[in-house]
Order: sequence, then structure tokens, then C-alpha cells
Amino acid sequence: MQPQSTKQRGVGALLRLLLVLLFLLVVCDKHPAPQSNTASKAQLRLKLKAGEAWRHWTLTEQTITQQVMDTAEAIQQVVGIGGVMEVLGVDSNGAAHIRYTYDSITFGQTIGDRKVSFNSADSAADSGGRVPPIVAIYQAMVGTAFTMKMLPNGTIAELAGLDSLAKQIVEKATANPVAAAAAAPEAMLVGIKEMVSSQALRSNLQRTLAMYPPKPVAPGDTWSNALMLTAGIPLEIITTHTVKGMDSSRMMVDVRSVIAASNRAGSMAISGVRFRYNMAGTQTGAMEIDRASGWPASSKFHQTLSGFIEVQGVDSSDGIPSKIPMDVSTTITSMIWKK
Repeated sequence: MQPQSTKQRGVGALLRLLLVLLFLLVVCDKHPAPQSNTASKAQLRLKLKAGEAWRHWTLTEQTITQQVMDTAEAIQQVVGIGGVMEVLGVDSNGAAHIRYTYDSITFGQTIGDRKVSFNSADSAADSGGRVPPIVAIYQAMVGTAFTMKMLPNGTIAELAGLDSLAKQIVEKATANPVAAAAAAPEAMLVGIKEMVSSQALRSNLQRTLAMYPPKPVAPGDTWSNALMLTAGIPLEIITTHTVKGMDSSRMMVDVRSVIAASNRAGSMAISGVRFRYNMAGTQTGAMEIDRASGWPASSKFHQTLSGFIEVQGVDSSDGIPSKIPMDVSTTITSMIWKK
């Protein structure tokens, strides 16, 4: 195999950073629990009270197998994101105004013999004393916040403070000279804006809370919904929920989803390079819902995606691939509990 040119290495680095950032957006939240013989139906709704504070923790464990620049590689990463949700007030119709503050982040990534780790509770940024672009982004997120208005049915009606959030993260992340030098600035900026955009936050929150059934349900009942996600990799997700059991305090729901990439929302372009997605897969898991608050108290999901990313606007003579074959395996564990 011929040595890679400077341009090839640069494009390869851009692709690698962008793909990691995008796939970290392709996650949902959701733990098997025991069944019960309670037969009465229950209406699931978000029922929060002003002054409450809830902790939220999500752990994403992911393996991405891909081929970039004629080189097959596996990326293994673990991301833990924690935050506090403060209920600032509740309208007469039950809509809750919530401030979400990121307060703890852990990150670990292995690509071949390269390893990076970060824990916001530690002073060291990573095991090698350097600050790669992805770590700089997570470092910058700690302490930032946004506000949202959530309706009782789980709909995110409003999001505020996102421009300030993005500005803080961009300024902090790009101020790090090592991170700025290691990444294509445009790729880093696109990745940051994707992570904290209104679409991304709304999509990720909606995937957690769009599971509410339209009417009261009991064990054995099912309902389905379709969700179009446009942030990160655009996905169409069709999900069937089945109530496996419930008692006076919780409801256990089994979840099965069919996932397919969609390019109806358009493709992403960076420096004249455009990305289109041909990916499909499934998601299985379960969640335990706290009936008093309506929050999914614990959940665990496993998602698989396979296919390729089509890279348009590249010169094949430079050795830049037109297609990137890829397999992604993701497990997401999430918990919400009262602070």
C-alpha cells in the first residue's frame, strides 16, 4: 500500500472526527424488569413539580468498524454524560420549564494502539497529557446549560439558550491549541454545532420521551410510533412498545425498533465534500418508567447499524474513497433519579 499524501491524511482525519461526532448522536436511551399481574390501565404522562431536581446519566458504549483510505479500523468508545434537570416552574396545563446543566462527562476511545480517556472529575485531560479535538469538545460542555419546555405528553415545545451554549463550547474547544491543530477547524465546528443544535437536542430528548402511549395501557398492550431524526445521521425509526408488566410505582415496557437512514432532509457538506448515508439496522431493549413522575427511571438498549456512507465531491485520483463501509454496534444505558 502506498504512503498516504498530506491531503489524504487530512481528509482521513476530518472523516474520522466527523464520523465519530455524528455516530455519537445516533443514540437513544433505555432495563429489563419483572412483570406484575396488575390489570388496571394506566395513563403515562410527565408529571413534574416546581422546585424538583432530577439527575440524568447516560452511558453509551459503541464499536464502529469502518474502512477509510484503504485502511480497516475499529473505533471503540465509551461516553458517559451526566446532568441535572431543575424544574423551574410548571404551567397550569402541566408543561414543565426545565434547566438542564451538564455537570459530569467521561470519555474513552481506542483506535488501534491509540487510546484517549477523559473524566471531568479529574484534572488531567487524557492519559497522554494531550487534548484531542473530541476531548476538548467534551471538556467544554461541562458546566454549560440550556432550558426547555416539556409538555405532559413528552413533546419538547421550546428550547432556549442554545446559541449561548454552542458559543461557549466552540470558544472553549477551539481555544485549546493542541485540539485546534489536530482537527480540521470546519469539521470541529460542524460537529459541535450538530451536537448542541436545536434539532440534535430535541431529537435525543424526544427519543427518550416520545414513548408515551396516546391512551391508558395495561400489561400486554402495544402501541407504535414513527420518528424522523435529522440531526447527525438522518434516521427514520419505527418503534413498537409492549407493556410487559406494572405495579403501583412503575411500568415495564419492551421496545423493538426498525431503523433506516434517510436522505430526505438532505446531505451534509464540508469543504465541498458531501456525505450521504445508506445504513439500516434494529434496536431492542426495555425501559422501566416511574409512574409518579413519568420519567424513564432506567433503560437499556442495543442498536446495530450496517451499510456505508457515500462520499461525494472527492477526487478518486487522490485515493479518497467514494464509499465508506461501516458497521456500528451501540449499547445505551440511562438512568433518571431524584436529586
